[in-house]
Amino acid sequence: MLFKLLSAPVLGALIGYITNWLAVRMLFRPREAKYLFGRRLPFTPGVIPRGKERLGKAMGSIINTQLLTEESIREHLTSDEFISLVRGAIRNTEERLKADDRTFRRWLDETVGEEKTAQSAKKIQDFLTEKAAEKLSEMQIGRRAAGLLAIKIGESLKGSFLGKFVSDSFLQSLVPLFEKMIDDYIGEHGKSLLRPVIEKETDNLLERRISDTAQTLSELEIDREKLLEKLSSDSVVQKFTEVLRTLDIGRIAEKAVCDMDAVQLERLVMSAMKTELGAVINLGALIGLLLGLINMAIYLL
Repeated sequence: MLFKLLSAPVLGALIGYITNWLAVRMLFRPREAKYLFGRRLPFTPGVIPRGKERLGKAMGSIINTQLLTEESIREHLTSDEFISLVRGAIRNTEERLKADDRTFRRWLDETVGEEKTAQSAKKIQDFLTEKAAEKLSEMQIGRRAAGLLAIKIGESLKGSFLGKFVSDSFLQSLVPLFEKMIDDYIGEHGKSLLRPVIEKETDNLLERRISDTAQTLSELEIDREKLLEKLSSDSVVQKFTEVLRTLDIGRIAEKAVCDMDAVQLERLVMSAMKTELGAVINLGALIGLLLGLINMAIYLL
């Protein structure tokens, strides 16, 4: 009699456990579709492998529309945890750079190689030379120098015998000629004059030690707190949001899920929800046990 009474809750717990275990198992298994006489068997493949495209799309949509919103980004950038993290990163970076006695050239050589460093330096020098030559041309140095030259010639001749024959109007008539001569000279020789200067300054920068530069920057007394405050400004938040939208992280996540095979997908879900799925199985045993106990109580009454 006692055995029969106890068998109800025990069997209920066992059935609940096995049922829920089987249900969880069927989320992932079978991993591939099974066919009988050319027809796919129901519930194959498992629920998650069969719906991984929908899972990927749902995950991508959630990331783009609910997680990476302007409000959530602003909340993250203004959180005490994030600001503390950035403050610590800045402090650690400063200390690391102050202790680095390598030159920028050596650092680049070790990072990208001597050949790449030389190529990059040349490209920078070419770019700076072109830009400096353009700015030199835009500054209209010929016109300014020609006018100043005419004034200086007039001042130097003033009171002299030759100055009696050279009038101001004559000197002003020579300004366009002087201007053309100077502009032509700059156009022909400007780059060759600028190039050595730019090369020298570039070499000086590359030979500068990282620690010296870091020390100089630290002495500028930059208000780091204001920089941190700017991280939460509307413009920064908007720019950050635009960058994330351009990257389309949701689409990246969707593609990653869709490209996973059944084994990888199972590992992903289990790594995130192993405890919860185990609780579901145990809950089935508990519910089965309670139903068995209720059934036993009803039988005794």
